[in-house]
Amino acid sequence: MASGSLAITPTDEALILADGEATWARVLNGEGSIAWDCDVSNLAGTGEIRISSTTLFAGGYTRIISGTLG
Repeated sequence: MASGSLAITPTDEALILADGEATWARVLNGEGSIAWDCDVSNLAGTGEIRISSTTLFAGGYTRIISGTLG
């Protein structure tokens, strides 16, 4: 990893609240404040955050697989 970059490690699963196509994400810090917004892609894409599928269905679960900021 390059100096000045932040690696995002896999997360616990999160409940999906609405159907849709994920194209961006908002990352919150430990205090619940916005840290940054970024692009989302599937594992083959180039988003700063990658999830297994960007097609989301309410009531399902997803998790961050990997990510890099910087």
